Amino acid sequence: MAKYSDDYRVRVGDTDSCGFLKLPSLLGMMQEIAKDHAEALEIGSSVLMPQGLGWALAKLRLDIDRLPNCGERVFIKTWASARNKIYTAREFLIYDDLGDKIASARSIWVLFDLKRRRLERLDKLPSWTRDEEFASDFEFGDMPEAPDTQSPMKSNFGVRKDDIDMNGHVNNAIYLTWALEPVPDDFYASHRAKGVELWFLNEVFRGQRLDSICQIEGGISKHSIVSEGRERARAKIEWAEI
Repeated sequence: MAKYSDDYRVRVGDTDSCGFLKLPSLLGMMQEIAKDHAEALEIGSSVLMPQGLGWALAKLRLDIDRLPNCGERVFIKTWASARNKIYTAREFLIYDDLGDKIASARSIWVLFDLKRRRLERLDKLPSWTRDEEFASDFEFGDMPEAPDTQSPMKSNFGVRKDDIDMNGHVNNAIYLTWALEPVPDDFYASHRAKGVELWFLNEVFRGQRLDSICQIEGGISKHSIVSEGRERARAKIEWAEI
């Protein structure tokens, strides 16, 4: 099964104050279908966890034409594409209930040793069905530029119990929630994200505190998540004015 599809209804809890699908909720839907497809390929958590292994998202690029409203159905197609000894790429195409494409995404995933908290080579797993088609022509290059650490746009958090996933660390969708929090309310209300690039650098665990730092220049915001003096994630978001 090279490509896998499913649909999701946008619920009230998935939407922001304007009724649009929240970016972390969309990332959660993408994570869900990636999990289901991995199970169908026999490389999902039911196979990996008994071996002490799991998948971790390392990089994500999301391009958005529009965000659906509460009550709409979202149709997502995903497939595994490029693979080397260290990582595998996964593609996403996202449609509305009229069949129009509303977003696309490319992502990089790594295999993770849950006990030793380190990366594992993919040759520990059998091969799986892949399709070399890409969801977009985006290619990961250098990491996005970091924001100025002296930026006044900053929020501080403590990691909650509900932030932790089955791999024992903060779930990737939470990082996007953290990144968006220091964006000023007036800017957030008058803009919509059209492109998100997110790099996951180091794990965050229950009990830690962190700073989310943001800097906005024109239609681009730079983001850094820092905990205990160590950068945990970095992001760049491109915005369109409403």
